[in-house]
Amino acid sequence: MFRKYSQQQKLAVLRQLEERSVPIAVMAAQMGVSRSTLHRWAREARTGSLDCDLFSDAELSQELQALRQENQRLKQELTLLKQLITCYLTDQNEV
Repeated sequence: MFRKYSQQQKLAVLRQLEERSVPIAVMAAQMGVSRSTLHRWAREARTGSLDCDLFSDAELSQELQALRQENQRLKQELTLLKQLITCYLTDQNEV
């Protein structure tokens, strides 16, 4: 039996998967659809062919800010590690 799900229903399912970290297999069984269908809905949401916004602009902005902060921290750590390696190699050459 074939059932058509509305854009809102698809969005609700995708949000549950994202927010509650429900495994796709569990959600698929609850919805009575295949795992491949849920994967397709997620792919459609990512590519924009599913006519909905999975995340609000505020959520995206907040995530972008967090990623920029993490990126800055990682750059600083990399710079420090490079300096430590340089110091270590310099000390090794002096011995």
